[in-house]
Amino acid sequence: MLPKMSSGDMKTSASDLNYPASFTDLNPNGRVPVIEDPNRDLVLWESGAVLMYLVQEYDKNHTLTYAEGNEVHHINQWLYFQTSGQGPYYGQAAWFKVLHPERVQSAIDRYVNEIRRVLGVLDGALEGREWLVGDKMTFADMAFVPYNSILFFCF
Repeated sequence: MLPKMSSGDMKTSASDLNYPASFTDLNPNGRVPVIEDPNRDLVLWESGAVLMYLVQEYDKNHTLTYAEGNEVHHINQWLYFQTSGQGPYYGQAAWFKVLHPERVQSAIDRYVNEIRRVLGVLDGALEGREWLVGDKMTFADMAFVPYNSILFFCF
């Protein structure tokens, strides 16, 4: 998780985001997350793929999933929304607000507006309920936590 600091305290540059060859050997995309599962001799990257793998292989009691029913598909729906909507927009907003060497207001405005839209979808889905799917926390809920923790960089 990101350390708690204000964006004014953060000193970094795009070059700080480069990973060593040992990492890009595992993930040619050069981004996190990547997991190595020695139980299956498997290297896997991309957050949605990693989450789905972990629950399919290790959540046999369906603590963070459902075994059957519409909930299974709704979990996937929210996971895909997170990976295609929340992740890219929050990441780009943080990039243009904190890391980009010059201020590009039109890019900042675009991504901040998309964040507001994504948050509106989540707020609407959670109105009157505690969880996105069913009556318990699922990995769909958990998928949104890391990017929501960087909102202070985005606004």
